Amino acid sequence: MRTLLIAIFSIMLLACTQPSVHGLSTHEQALAENIGFDPLILKKVKASGFKIEALTGVSRTGNSFIANGLSFKTPEQKSHAVVKQLDAEMTSLGYRIYIQELGYGYLPDRVAIIKSQDPFDILRTRKTHAYTADLDTEQIIARLREWDKRFGLKLMGAGYNWVKTEFERVPEDVTSFSREVLQFCPDVLLFSSGTLAQLSRDITSERSLFLQWK
Repeated sequence: MRTLLIAIFSIMLLACTQPSVHGLSTHEQALAENIGFDPLILKKVKASGFKIEALTGVSRTGNSFIANGLSFKTPEQKSHAVVKQLDAEMTSLGYRIYIQELGYGYLPDRVAIIKSQDPFDILRTRKTHAYTADLDTEQIIARLREWDKRFGLKLMGAGYNWVKTEFERVPEDVTSFSREVLQFCPDVLLFSSGTLAQLSRDITSERSLFLQWK
């Protein structure tokens, strides 16, 4: 009897530690099923060498909850490249990959993946807002949609008080646009460019914009 119990325990332990037919552990397979993700998405993340975790979202009341998505940590210097590398394929499969948390040089960044056709849902997952400018998530999205129509935006990341985006077309009158940015996000000079002139140069040279509110 003791031998039989040991054999059963060994089989159960092996089942918990061995990869499934998708190349995922039973825990990762369960996560894919719980969040309604194609196991292929988790397999691609795992193949890139990252540890897959459940995604934390923010509710309307500001409380954290386990969202329908996944996340993984990556060194700050690699997060942007990882998003760029996986973006096209993820988008074609109906998913959005983006940077959700910044480590600011002290901790790793956190990259997230959600299932959505709307790129602006990345702001809704994190409830991006700007208390100092009295802007809620939908107001920020509305302005970004407007800029998207004018210049073409690629959203690279969004946190609770910041958004990182790239331009397909740099504004022709970049100084005028910089003033528009400053009016929308007065704190941009504190966290990024320092002066209006430098903001204009950064937009032109980097073809990107980092908005952050206090």
